This record gives sequence, C-alpha cells and structure tokens, in this order.
Amino acid sequence: MMKKLLLLLTLTLTITSYSQVNVTYETGGQAYTLGTNGGVTLNEAISNDEKTGINLSDNCGRITETNGAFDWDFAVWNDPKFNLNAAQGHFISLKVLSKNETSFTLKAQTRHWTGAANEFNQIEQTVNVALNTWTTVEFDFSSATFNNNWTNQFAFQFNSANGARDGDVYYIDDIVQSTNSVLGVEDKSLNKLTISPNPVTNRFNIPDYQKFKSVSIYNLIGQEVKQLTSERTIDVSDLTSGIYILKTDTGSTSKFVKQ
Repeated sequence: MMKKLLLLLTLTLTITSYSQVNVTYETGGQAYTLGTNGGVTLNEAISNDEKTGINLSDNCGRITETNGAFDWDFAVWNDPKFNLNAAQGHFISLKVLSKNETSFTLKAQTRHWTGAANEFNQIEQTVNVALNTWTTVEFDFSSATFNNNWTNQFAFQFNSANGARDGDVYYIDDIVQSTNSVLGVEDKSLNKLTISPNPVTNRFNIPDYQKFKSVSIYNLIGQEVKQLTSERTIDVSDLTSGIYILKTDTGSTSKFVKQ
C-alpha cells in the first residue's frame, strides 16, 4: 500500500529586479541559497543517481525528509530572486522524481505579514506521476497577483490524509522560468516548426533539424516524455496514441498526433 505523507518544500523568492531562473545544478556561478525550517533537508547539488528517462544529467537537487517530521517542517530555498512578469515569464517548469508518492500539488503563493496575521494569495494544481520516473511539471503563474512588498513562495505538496513523514527522498532538476507555456502557445506559433508525417505512426522527420541541438516531447498535461538530440528522424514508436507537443532547445514548437 502506498505510504502516506505530506511533503512541503517551500522555495522563498523575493520579487525584485533579477534575471530569469535557469538552475540545472551542472554549471558554476548559479547563485542560490538554501535553508531549512524543521527537519527536512535539501541538498544543494548531488550526483544524479537516478539517470533514467528524460534526465541523464550528472547532477540534481535532492529533498530528504526526516523520519517523523511534522507537516510544517520544510526545506527553504532563499534564492535566486526573480520577477514574475511578462518580460521574464510567468511559467516555471522543473523535473521531479518521486520514490514513493504519485500525487502532489504545486502551489505558488504570496505571503504578507499585516502585523496581526499572514495574508496569502495562491494558485495551485495537482499532478500525478509514475514512481521512480523523471517527470517535467509546468506551473502557470500568469493568473496570480504578486506584490513587490510581499514574500513570494513556491511549494511542492505531496498530499496524504494525516501529513505523516517517513524519511522519503525526492529529486528536482532543471528549474526554468519562461515566457511561454509549452501547451499554452497558439496553433499559429505551433506551426512554425514543420514535421512530417503528421499524424505519425512510428517516426517523423524534422527538415531543419540542423538548426537545433535537442528536442523535447510533452504530453497534454505538461509532462516531458522524451528528450533527444536533434536528428532528421525522430522515433516515437514507444509513445501511446494521443496529442503531443514537440519543442526545440531554441523554443520552436509543433503539435503532432501519435496514432
């Protein structure tokens, strides 16, 4: 039976004039500061011992629960600081891997202390993922109202009935801020990248594949299901039937149907 837990990881980000977020855990010079509130720890960067599926990078972040911790114990990520606006982007995506839980809620909230109590403005969505599988999750903050004088937080909540914690480990990687949703662009933009045939049974071709270094394929709930080197022919025979979004490393996108 699936173990029950509530994991709250709060990433505290003060909104000021800063650049877009792009944390891969791979390169030097990525400024971020970690802290904790209670018994949960977040390792800044570790060797990726879960090199599978869409994430074959060498390093990633790791969330380690303390066995028996309370639901208000969480890891705090104090930096980097950035703006959530049209110029820098309202969308945050990241890769996550869960060892024990399949359902979690992503929440964005602003917190302001009035002198008597905290005021919150928040949006959230719940995503189901397969165990032991790297999944890309995208969070749309465009409908949230963020006040520059408020503390802005991001939280990942792994839900359960009683909030119990039992020392589970979770991984995060490739935290990216962007101006467009991979699923939220208009069809006119999607058609900028040409592929054929479409619909596709097993493989499709990208005529301009030399212009890109890599391509990613997303399903319609925002999960990255494939990440590949850009080649003329892309094999999608292992995908289930449905509608997918192809996105290149330069931002070009195309919608295709897998039969």
